[in-house]
Amino acid sequence: MESTSVYWKPIVNLLKFEEIGFLVVIAQHMKALPGRKTNVKDSEWLGQLLRYGLLKATYFPNRNQRGLRELVRYRRRALLKNGPDRIIES
Repeated sequence: MESTSVYWKPIVNLLKFEEIGFLVVIAQHMKALPGRKTNVKDSEWLGQLLRYGLLKATYFPNRNQRGLRELVRYRRRALLKNGPDRIIES
């Protein structure tokens, strides 16, 4: 599965809950590999890359680390949007 945007997150959470093996890869790494990729052949191409060992799994933090990362990112966005003075006042 390609880790594009946030669309992969609910699927990964479900797979982890069901204890199904999976591999999340960074889309940029896949595009760097030789081969023509189209939407129709995408899953077949991913399967071939996986069989040949050409896909590298991305770091996938546990649930607690993911929650902390999301909280820190939310805080950073709030600071950039509102400015540090407004956060301290509230």
